[in-house]
Amino acid sequence: MKKILFVLALTLIASPVFAAGYLLPDPVNQTASGISGADAGGKSEVVRVTDGALHFTEIAGILAAPINGVVDIPAAGVADRTQLPDTTEVYSCTVQAMLANAGAIYVGGVTVTNAAGANEGITLMPGWMITVGKLMSLNEYYVATDNAGDDVKYLCK
Repeated sequence: MKKILFVLALTLIASPVFAAGYLLPDPVNQTASGISGADAGGKSEVVRVTDGALHFTEIAGILAAPINGVVDIPAAGVADRTQLPDTTEVYSCTVQAMLANAGAIYVGGVTVTNAAGANEGITLMPGWMITVGKLMSLNEYYVATDNAGDDVKYLCK
């Protein structure tokens, strides 16, 4: 896929030279835009030209398989938090507090606390959910609870 996109990009760059300006518009004052395609694994290959340099970017595509799971929060205290799992780069993730939980879940960064602390983060009552987009990994987030053994489930794409 990268080879095809590379040849296509080179053809687009060289076209004004070979056309001697008769068939294609003058490249001066033209707006550049990227081209892309998706491979069978769901990755998008984006090709763009900036200041004469050819750039290739590979990002997770919509065909990527969803990732889901359940995370137990074993302890409940001001300093107790559980890091969510590593999911690699994903387009979006939804985290939901389980309906059977005894109380609230608090979602935030490495300093998130439960209700007894000063940095509660986003509160999720049982059944509530939050969706975040374009992450390097779900493990950027931590969860805390007021009740040991409460759980969250996640779904990432």
